[in-house]
Amino acid sequence: MMFSAYFDDSGTHPKSRVAAVAGYISNVGQWDIFNKEWAACLKKFKVDEMHRADLESLKGEFMEAKGWNPNRRKAFLQKIHPIIKNRTKVAIGSAVIRETFEEIVPARIKQLFGGVYGWCAHECIVLARRWADKCQRGHVPPIEWVFESGTTGYGQVDKMLSELYSSRNQRLDWRIKGWSFQDKDVLPLQAADVIAYEVFKHYDIRFSMADLFRECDENYLKWWSRDRLTDWVNTSTIQGKPIKNLK
Repeated sequence: MMFSAYFDDSGTHPKSRVAAVAGYISNVGQWDIFNKEWAACLKKFKVDEMHRADLESLKGEFMEAKGWNPNRRKAFLQKIHPIIKNRTKVAIGSAVIRETFEEIVPARIKQLFGGVYGWCAHECIVLARRWADKCQRGHVPPIEWVFESGTTGYGQVDKMLSELYSSRNQRLDWRIKGWSFQDKDVLPLQAADVIAYEVFKHYDIRFSMADLFRECDENYLKWWSRDRLTDWVNTSTIQGKPIKNLK
């Protein structure tokens, strides 16, 4: 059974306080069904392409002038959330306050992962391996990873994946079959946009996050507080070397 992962980054505008990367993993058969159901829902609501931030602020094709309002927004979300929950295996995400990341994480780690988005994406791959080992009993072959192209985090994620893919042992250990960067007309990336937005906004209590959340997702969505990030720097190693000693 082949698995694909679709991920997006959020909080990429310069004044954003939080950086996040999140998305979904499922098998190819379920993604095929997802594509059909998602496309039908977009058609019903006369939406060309889902952009969660635009939907929240009623901008773009979700403007009030085009017939959108909070009630229609809620009705739309109540249709797309079950599609996501039914057709994906797990939601995975990582978010951190950018200022805290820049202050605490050593420069060598920033360079290694390309920056805060590369680091968040790496954490998603760590969580994906944990999910595969724990919930799928290790019976998950290397995963094809897809990220949105052209975003602020694009170059950072590409650099991080290139580092992990540098040896056959690493790519198999991290379950990386390959990766690509594609546009939002790839429908599963629109689902990734939804969860990335919710992970980014999780510092506020949100109805839509609770609506998307499944018990199995609990261990695979991470929000990094200052204490948690400091503990990670002080206790983790890279290639046998303590991260806190890296310059």
